[in-house]
Amino acid sequence: VGPMIAIGTGGGGITAIFGATIACGVFMILLAPFFSRLLRFFPPIVTGTVITIIGLSLMDVAAGWIVDGSQDGAPPVNVAFAAGTLVLILAIERFAPPAIQRVSVLTGLVLGTVAALFVPGMVDFSAVGDASWFAVVTPFHFGVPTFQVAAIVSMVIVGIVIMTETTGDMIAVGEIVDKPVTARSLADGLRADGLGTVLGGIFNTVPYTAFAQNVGLVSLTGVRSRYVATMAGGILVVLGLLPK
Repeated sequence: VGPMIAIGTGGGGITAIFGATIACGVFMILLAPFFSRLLRFFPPIVTGTVITIIGLSLMDVAAGWIVDGSQDGAPPVNVAFAAGTLVLILAIERFAPPAIQRVSVLTGLVLGTVAALFVPGMVDFSAVGDASWFAVVTPFHFGVPTFQVAAIVSMVIVGIVIMTETTGDMIAVGEIVDKPVTARSLADGLRADGLGTVLGGIFNTVPYTAFAQNVGLVSLTGVRSRYVATMAGGILVVLGLLPK
């Protein structure tokens, strides 16, 4: 996010961000076969540390949601809902039947939202009411991308970080599902990240990256089916067409 803000406010504007994103994706695709040869430099201590650091770095994001912009700390009601939702998820994971345990995070969020409906001002669905039922994202909605050398170099550095994270994620998932990651499969995964990033720049969004939290969900739920992951992706594509 930091490099993209710098690109956008440094005179390049949003078209330079998307141009750098496309160039970053192409770079990732080209670098994937060579980057995959570094697999031997990613023992469990390295991949575990990378994923742990990612999780810890995201804690301030959740804390920001709880604080909700207040300069004086988090409102007590926010802390109560955050702690209650966390405890609820842990309780579901510990005591609920296996079928419910597999959706403990989603169940906790849904029940927490239902509880918030009874607190005035906690839940606002007005944006949902204003949204259209169907919409399609169009390529280059904000204009033709521009390609600036400094912006591309900045985003390429981001791409290398993304590839490092994806490598750790793939190795971790491979260990969870008892299918060790090979250099070939790692290169394929990195190329997929690069292709997604190219498409992201075309469709007005930012570089794509493997989501480290989903690694934890695979371990937490015990669901190891590629068909489940594919179906989930398909559902998300359909939801992406339905703004409401």
